[in-house]
Amino acid sequence: MFRRGNLIRVGTTLALAIALAGVDSVSTATRAADRTRRSRTAVGQSPTKTSIELRERAQRQPDGLVDVIVTYRTGSGIAARERVERSGGVVRRSFRAIPGQAVRLRAGSIAEIAGDPEVVWISPDAPVGAAMDVARQTAHFPTAGSELSGLKGSGVAVAVLDSGVLKHSEVQGVSESVDLLGAGEKSGRRIAARATGLIDPFGHGTHVAGIIAGDGGHSDELYEGIAKSAEIVAVRVLDDFGVGQTSDVIAALDWVLENRSKLGIRIVNLSLGHPVYEPAGLDPLVNAVERVWEAGVVVVCSAGNHGLNGNFTITSPGNSRRVITVGAITDWNTTAASDDDVSSYSSRGPTLVDHFLKPDLVAPGNRIISARPFDSWLDREYPERRRYAYGSDPAAVKDEDVEHFELSGTSMAAAMVSGAVALMLEKEPHLTPDVVKARLMRSARKPQGMNPLEWGAGLLDMKAALRDSEWTEYAPSPRVYRGEQPGELVVEDTGALWGDQALWSDQALWSDQALWSDQALWSDQALWSDQALWSDQTVLDESIPEDDGP
Repeated sequence: MFRRGNLIRVGTTLALAIALAGVDSVSTATRAADRTRRSRTAVGQSPTKTSIELRERAQRQPDGLVDVIVTYRTGSGIAARERVERSGGVVRRSFRAIPGQAVRLRAGSIAEIAGDPEVVWISPDAPVGAAMDVARQTAHFPTAGSELSGLKGSGVAVAVLDSGVLKHSEVQGVSESVDLLGAGEKSGRRIAARATGLIDPFGHGTHVAGIIAGDGGHSDELYEGIAKSAEIVAVRVLDDFGVGQTSDVIAALDWVLENRSKLGIRIVNLSLGHPVYEPAGLDPLVNAVERVWEAGVVVVCSAGNHGLNGNFTITSPGNSRRVITVGAITDWNTTAASDDDVSSYSSRGPTLVDHFLKPDLVAPGNRIISARPFDSWLDREYPERRRYAYGSDPAAVKDEDVEHFELSGTSMAAAMVSGAVALMLEKEPHLTPDVVKARLMRSARKPQGMNPLEWGAGLLDMKAALRDSEWTEYAPSPRVYRGEQPGELVVEDTGALWGDQALWSDQALWSDQALWSDQALWSDQALWSDQALWSDQTVLDESIPEDDGP
């Protein structure tokens, strides 16, 4: 049932956002849960201003080197650098998106740095990694003859922060390419965008770029991207195996802020993430993406591929309540809506620590066919995922003619939404990031009985989003609370939160049919239990997820 007002009462290494099946979830989950519980206790109270992971590292190996991100109250200039260097540390990068630095130092000296009153928080410089035809129909892509079919993303540039982009016959719109992987204080190594120097040794970024802006020219448009006339700005932050560091991604966001006007960047696609280590307000990666958002650039993030581990598995920076966080659905290769379901690997909300309701929406992400990243790590390791556009048997043609590749994950779903945003911005260039997010969520299809902690606001509906005309100044994701009764959840009223009841009313999002019965609810014990937390293995060992469906 509903209660109007401020609350709605409801009965019930950067890792690739492409998932891993099978973990030892007992002993590792228990250890992780214990660390997280102690971190929660420490948040806002500990004079050390660090996560429990870093404190334990300092105790175990005080002389070992550790990469961290230090956030300051104000700028991170000469005084901050001298402070770090006096402790024996080295500043690897200084940022503009946030008042902070990436630092390498002895673990035992972290407490000394944290003791400085100008230091707000010290975070691990965590490793991060990379998380059509039927899919387009599932997401209600504007078809030929529709008044919206002329929209192709023209004039909109999408920055793809990923493993790079390879030269490909169907990905012709790469207007700029820059390599920021491990570039230190340098501005980055520019790559000639229209030359053979385009690189993507891992292959993930090429596939993502194809979903956003592939032109479908070599597949009779069967595998055409969502916004084929949009420009791709390829920013490499992941290495040959799909792994990078948080500081590389923040440096890339700095680069986007510096170059957004010159290159026409309106969207940033982040099909990557790392586990949540701290509250969103203290997470440097979250702060950086929110700075880009506030500068007028729409940020689309994958939710992560840890859904098999239950709730609280949304990755950073998707745990930001400002950005658009996307989960994946499996459409079972049919156009019927009745069999669509959230993919088994798609991460579930609410977010760890802050309990924001995420994902914001879901999009097709299972078995998506896009540009093949020739001779990349993915291409070599998974040859069975190569797809020939004109037949089902790749053995019948020469290998060089097999130009497409199949991948699954919330990475692919995020790319679908980035393409949809490009269409929205071509149609109405004046839209703000908050309006784009609100329209996507308001217009999303809401299947009967959907669980918002899995589906968010529902399934991407491009045509409905393009036709929506509502406006809002601020569209943060709502928070989830414990209710007064055992097993009861309370969700912040989005109408009141956004300042416009008509934009996204309680009834439209949380219809009686969409709520959970008490029987289906997680009990307090199940919802907030240790088992719901990250296991060590899940956090640090990601790979390609097992596909759903045949």
